[in-house]
Amino acid sequence: DRFSRNAMDAYRVINLLHKMDIEVQAVEQSIDFSVPESKLMLAMYLAMPEVDNDRRSIKIRGGIRAALKAGRWCTVAPYGYRNTRDMNNRPIIVPNEYAGAIRKAFEKDAKGIPQPEARRELNASGVPVKKTRFSEMVKNPMYMGKITVPAFENEPHRLVEGVHEGIVSETTFYAVQQVLNGFPQKRRISSTVRNEELPLRGILKCSSCGGKLTGSRHGPFAGDCT
Repeated sequence: DRFSRNAMDAYRVINLLHKMDIEVQAVEQSIDFSVPESKLMLAMYLAMPEVDNDRRSIKIRGGIRAALKAGRWCTVAPYGYRNTRDMNNRPIIVPNEYAGAIRKAFEKDAKGIPQPEARRELNASGVPVKKTRFSEMVKNPMYMGKITVPAFENEPHRLVEGVHEGIVSETTFYAVQQVLNGFPQKRRISSTVRNEELPLRGILKCSSCGGKLTGSRHGPFAGDCT
């Protein structure tokens, strides 16, 4: 069971060693390879650790899912939180010294302030969030005190109340989602949009994909989908 926990991989390596005139033996599970029936014993020896490994994986997945249903964050604490344990010695996440900066980033996003600007201010406060991670962060309901339980078999995807403290309010979180989905409350217009040479920038839409058109000064007029 220490040689391999995958029967197919074990067979492949054993066959490779046999071609090199090397015989694989275990002190406590010796096999006489000159006897054809011994292959049955070899199959059992190789299958048992794989079955045990699969069973452990199922138990681990079940344990993680049970923890999610109970409202517990099961991995490394995300930005704005730290891992610790509660009074019952169970793992929990609590806001850290960067929670306030995270909250301000959500509030800026909710007001329609461009994400690059909000992310730069967050980085300046000591939270090194990259562009992709920032986009994922503001979509994570964990920050409003909820835990996502993914769909599994006959169980649908759902949100449950977390045992941790949320950094932002539900109102702020859903306001951010509206902005991200194209329904800003107070979307700030950039100076490029106000350019008199491009009065229809962000208003005209592409007839193929439906995306908004922008303009440039590389010619009399050039349009690109945003």
